[in-house]
Amino acid sequence: MYKGLWKIEETFKVTKSQLKTRPVFVSTTEHIKAHFLSCYIALVILRLLEYRLGWKYSSKKLARSMKLASGTLIESGYYAFDYYDEILEKLGNELDIDFSKKYLKLNEIKKIIGKTKKKP
Repeated sequence: MYKGLWKIEETFKVTKSQLKTRPVFVSTTEHIKAHFLSCYIALVILRLLEYRLGWKYSSKKLARSMKLASGTLIESGYYAFDYYDEILEKLGNELDIDFSKKYLKLNEIKKIIGKTKKKP
């Protein structure tokens, strides 16, 4: 049991640093529970991605790459994506999503999202 303790400690570290579980800026019990549920779902997704990529990348590196992979609206219906790295390439290969495209139309983004919802 003691050998597995580091995994628990590392998980707490990830929730505090990458997922920003603290401080909580909500006050009702319902909202606090929803906040932590969202954080734990994000943690599960991070762990699944680590597993799918063969534990090659840390949760910190995965979270950073995914955060930087955001799009910027440049004009009506067109988005620019100016960040791409090895992690996004590997994630894209694993999830069948092309993160290398620099410009996408809104309908193309919606198709990618729709395609990911249909996967088993």
